[in-house]
Amino acid sequence: DRRMVHLHHLLMCCSLAICVEASWEHRRHSSLTYPGQKLNLLMCITGQTQRLELKSKVENFVLYNLMKGHSVDAIMVLDDKEIATFVNKGEGTNQNSVSGEIDVKKYGILLNDLAENVITVNFQPPENPKVVPWYRDSLDKSKETNNTERMQGHARQFATIERCMDEMIKLERRKGRQYDEILRIRDDGVLLAPVQSIHKQNHGKDFLVNECDSWWGGVNDKAALMLRHVADTYFRGFRRALYVNKGGLHPDVAIKDPETLTYSILKQANVKVERSFHNMPVIPIRYNKVHPCLHGADTYCWEEHMMNIHSGIPFCKEKKRHHRLHLEGVQDEIDSAHD
Repeated sequence: DRRMVHLHHLLMCCSLAICVEASWEHRRHSSLTYPGQKLNLLMCITGQTQRLELKSKVENFVLYNLMKGHSVDAIMVLDDKEIATFVNKGEGTNQNSVSGEIDVKKYGILLNDLAENVITVNFQPPENPKVVPWYRDSLDKSKETNNTERMQGHARQFATIERCMDEMIKLERRKGRQYDEILRIRDDGVLLAPVQSIHKQNHGKDFLVNECDSWWGGVNDKAALMLRHVADTYFRGFRRALYVNKGGLHPDVAIKDPETLTYSILKQANVKVERSFHNMPVIPIRYNKVHPCLHGADTYCWEEHMMNIHSGIPFCKEKKRHHRLHLEGVQDEIDSAHD
């Protein structure tokens, strides 16, 4: 009768409303986008206060994405020691302070004004982390630094990176929403141009890095932009691989440095990696007594791609000479690793 038809129609409308509500709730918590979506972005800076560069990060990620209508938070996990330390030595590594102090103060204030949330953590990584023999012995032996010291330096870096994940989860719980994308960038990483979201680039990848300095078929570890579902694999993967489960590494990737360790972790988890200079234009900066210099090891890769980018900052000459010598012995192995 008419009452049954009306009841059936009412039930259909209620079911439709529930489905619509569930659909919007799914979109609110997922990394899937739709036209005009406001993205929830996070920038996490890891490293040391004395090596910190902020200007390019604020201008080319925070401000750029705010102007696109997105929300941006920032977490800085930094060791506040007075003297900067480096795993790899080179030009500009002997200064007590290697960051531009005036710019750091100026852009630190601007960052606090622009970002919705800014969390700063003074984090001292373990002084004497446990040595992992298989990783220490697998490291490239062409470096000047003792491999045990290098391995422990890497472990300290990995602990700092993982702390970023801990702080991110706290912020997500406070906000009641997960981030759509996370940029993890090293303290001294300079963004030479604006970085667009992975959603905007729409290349079907989960993880974005610069293609230069991807040694031995690995991935550049100076900065990475990733979708949220990759975060646990990336931020916690280093500790797991070294100290918990070596089975988390892909058997086809030979481990020789942090770049190959990173790629092995990502490949084992089936993460889709995009290597692109123009989509992730990041390079480390160092300071010496005369001027700052760009500390890209694969100088030829950088110079090839930077022809249309006028940073006004020269390359570190010592690093350029080192790369020429390095290439003589390993170019064939690098080429085969990328095949």
